[in-house]
Amino acid sequence: MTRRMFRPVCALAAVCLMSPVFAGDEESTYYIAPSLHLVDDDPDRVLEDAEGFGVTFGVNYTPKWSFEGFVESTEFDGDANNAQDQLEFGFNALRVFNREGRISPYLLGGIGSLRTDFGNDDEDQQGVASLGAGAMISPSENFAIRLQYRYRAVLR
Repeated sequence: MTRRMFRPVCALAAVCLMSPVFAGDEESTYYIAPSLHLVDDDPDRVLEDAEGFGVTFGVNYTPKWSFEGFVESTEFDGDANNAQDQLEFGFNALRVFNREGRISPYLLGGIGSLRTDFGNDDEDQQGVASLGAGAMISPSENFAIRLQYRYRAVLR
């Protein structure tokens, strides 16, 4: 799939999958979760903050642990020399608290790979590590809204 097609495909997947997304509160249940995300970029990079799309595939392995893989795409606007398209693939482990409740806080740690396409046709591939915290809000047994803050660091 080309880089230009990834965003529309993710948007379509988010719309199509929005109905059957489920929280998977039981042990060893699987889930698919489309996502919309906002990125507050480092001010030293001279880029505008950006929105992106993604999809996560995961398993609630035990009542306290979930493991997931994800792919996310983000396009950053900037001048001709600073525009960037980023594609990230990664894996996260979530330590979930109060999974049986309507609100389930969690801590997240993960690793991945980040490909950045620069506006001048240069490309870069780097390893990344993530730490975060969030909450799953479950208005029903088969649906959850997930809010999180994730810090991503480039591994050099």
